[in-house]
Amino acid sequence: QQKNNSRLSYSFSGNIPLTKHERTILLEHLRAIGASDVSLKTRMQKRILVFMVMALVLIWGLDPVIASNFISRGFSPADLTIIRFLTAFSVSIINYACYVQFVENRLKRLSPFNIKLCFAGASLFITSLLTYIALRTISPAQYILFILAGQIFTIGIEKIIHKQAIKIPIFAFTLVLISIFNVDSISKMSAIGILASIASSLSFSLYSKISESYQKQQAPL
Repeated sequence: QQKNNSRLSYSFSGNIPLTKHERTILLEHLRAIGASDVSLKTRMQKRILVFMVMALVLIWGLDPVIASNFISRGFSPADLTIIRFLTAFSVSIINYACYVQFVENRLKRLSPFNIKLCFAGASLFITSLLTYIALRTISPAQYILFILAGQIFTIGIEKIIHKQAIKIPIFAFTLVLISIFNVDSISKMSAIGILASIASSLSFSLYSKISESYQKQQAPL
């Protein structure tokens, strides 16, 4: 049991042999007494969801490495941005189909014209384009470190706004900068690559905050 402001959330687990029809009836009874955002998941469903999340994280993490290889083969940043979004669209469709098939939970209708959703999509598009521009002159490892630096920088700003200690973010940010601009690699980095990496990192941080705010806005009460 967890209490979040005026909302209570409960989570139960156990070996309960229920048929699909019995699970449907149980969900209807729970919603009839006022429960919201209710879902029942089998162990197999949970494993599928974990696998899908791991696959997405793996694809996201390997994106700079794969993109750098494509760039060396003559692909332009615009080409890779289009490929990325077509791939993301295809994966989203598969993800949606699996969710509908294996997860017994009603989906909430979302408006594609929501201002936060539009800004999140635009910032992610800009992040992608700047990513591939940066990867033309810097290594994938350095780019990932730039993204990490942007996230740490964002955390530091939030702590300053909330008047919290920022020693750990400053220390972590310094270590990341040292890793990026080490003596062996700084001579191989161009000004365009550095600026594109910084802009991409800030754009990704903006995307993360807008997405977080949008998810909170759409969360069930």
